[in-house]
Amino acid sequence: MTRRIFVPLCLICVTQLHAKVRHSSDLGWTEGQNVGTQFAALLSSGKIETGDELKLDHTYRISDTHQLPDDFTLSAVNGGGFDVTDAIGDKNRTFLVLGDRTTLLNLTITYLNTPTPGPDAGTNPTRHVHFYPMVGITAKDKSDIRIEHCRLEGSINHQIKLSDCARPKVIGCHIIGGYWSTYLTGNVTDPVFRNCLIEKCQGDGIKTGRGGGSYGIKRMLVENCVFQDCGRDGIDTTGGFKDSIVRNCVMRRLFSGMDIKSYFQKPEHLSPDCSNTSILVESCTFTDMANCITFSTLDRGLRYNDGKYFLDAASAQKHAPHDVDINDCIFERTGSSGVRMLLLKGGHSIRYKNARFRGDGIEIVKYSNVYETFGPNSLSKEVSEALNHSVSGTLGPTAAARAPGDTSISFECGPR
Repeated sequence: MTRRIFVPLCLICVTQLHAKVRHSSDLGWTEGQNVGTQFAALLSSGKIETGDELKLDHTYRISDTHQLPDDFTLSAVNGGGFDVTDAIGDKNRTFLVLGDRTTLLNLTITYLNTPTPGPDAGTNPTRHVHFYPMVGITAKDKSDIRIEHCRLEGSINHQIKLSDCARPKVIGCHIIGGYWSTYLTGNVTDPVFRNCLIEKCQGDGIKTGRGGGSYGIKRMLVENCVFQDCGRDGIDTTGGFKDSIVRNCVMRRLFSGMDIKSYFQKPEHLSPDCSNTSILVESCTFTDMANCITFSTLDRGLRYNDGKYFLDAASAQKHAPHDVDINDCIFERTGSSGVRMLLLKGGHSIRYKNARFRGDGIEIVKYSNVYETFGPNSLSKEVSEALNHSVSGTLGPTAAARAPGDTSISFECGPR
């Protein structure tokens, strides 16, 4: 006979009993009011308890930096959120600093008076002209952060910057503008981006960086996202991308869809944690960009290591991007500019399966000798000649290109 164990409801719901949902209107906030002082006072009052939520009933003006507590939810009704008034100052600044298990839900955050988002500045935008050095949302050494169904807009440095965080999730967000729009640096493990539209960045949509340390980004999942109309790359992996997956994503009108890049400026960058290996790119579409997926190795030893390169021909096989599988992806050309599936500027062991071309004149792969093209400060002659090998794959059926200028998405994103 099966025994049933009954747990008192009070034990199950102890956290929920203490949690409260506060509405901004209950605090006396009125639409369009500058609430910076009131918000800071609430956060420092000690009255926020584990699991509490503040729901914004309108859009409010705000400035300064605000530290959110652990286990706290900041949410909004559809269209509610913050207009940030001090985004165009000359100094670096941050708007929201997150705690452990902080959730941002359904917020609209707009950085007022910043330049119109978009890639019009080309590949070298200028601070204080094309974007401002503000960081919108940041966290360091935190875990299990969720940023969900938010709209983040403005030409600032980073809309989101996460350093040394575990298991952060960015779900269903519409992110518009920014230099490195979302920036993951240091030891970030198991991050997830899903159902996000990232567009009109001055630089990269997602950028990984090392933050000066020996750690890198690992086991990242980017799934069902769209990257479009940015000045640089959809995803740039300077800070590593080990054991990561990009699946069911669309990349349109970018400098490169992905730049899988290993960059060596310090000895600790030779750590396996910083590597770009064991990467899967699956069921993605790349449309109208000169190089859909680029593989890069840059050795800055002459400049930063007393004139000695970090890599030689043998060690480069270990540290350059390698063991990347590209399966069931579409590469499309709708306009007059050329499209190339792969550009190798230092990589090897790249495998593609069932690559399908839409439109005419798409090139499969180009090999670029970095030493000859960019000079000895980028890579040694020895390493440049030792890389760029072992690329193999199969092609699937071709098809006619679709109409140019597509901006459609197949998922719900932004506030609801």
